[in-house]
Amino acid sequence: MQETRARVLEDLPEPWTGVTECTLERRYCRDCRRLVEAEVPGVLPHAQLGLRRMHAIVQLKIRHRVTVEQIHPLLRSLYGVSVSEGEVHSVLEQMAAAYGPVSERFLEKMWEAPAKYLDETPWWVSGQRAHLWVGATPTEAVYLVGPTRAVRVW
Repeated sequence: MQETRARVLEDLPEPWTGVTECTLERRYCRDCRRLVEAEVPGVLPHAQLGLRRMHAIVQLKIRHRVTVEQIHPLLRSLYGVSVSEGEVHSVLEQMAAAYGPVSERFLEKMWEAPAKYLDETPWWVSGQRAHLWVGATPTEAVYLVGPTRAVRVW
């Protein structure tokens, strides 16, 4: 060998998806007269997908504006996981219900703030024109999408 040199490269980790089986202890509650069980960490109640996969779907749909029809092949090619269009819609509904109270608390804080900024801009949702509204304070920002410019989204 005449010489050596160092070569540095960056790459993505191998995608890993797994199925986790949880054994839940159930007990009868004398007060409510029902079977109760512990919550599964990292999963919304009654959800079959973990929060990481659910957040990935929401990120693709909302932040990256990927259509529902494109999310399935994208997740399959990147991670080798299968998610139907129906599951995507279900995930979006479950996450909206889970995080709805959070956005309402942000709205309350925004209205209570002494300084705030409101603005809107045209926004396209599934090929249809809508309007993206932003409400911002020095510490929070809330984004809402409404069907028209005149609609009162706040």
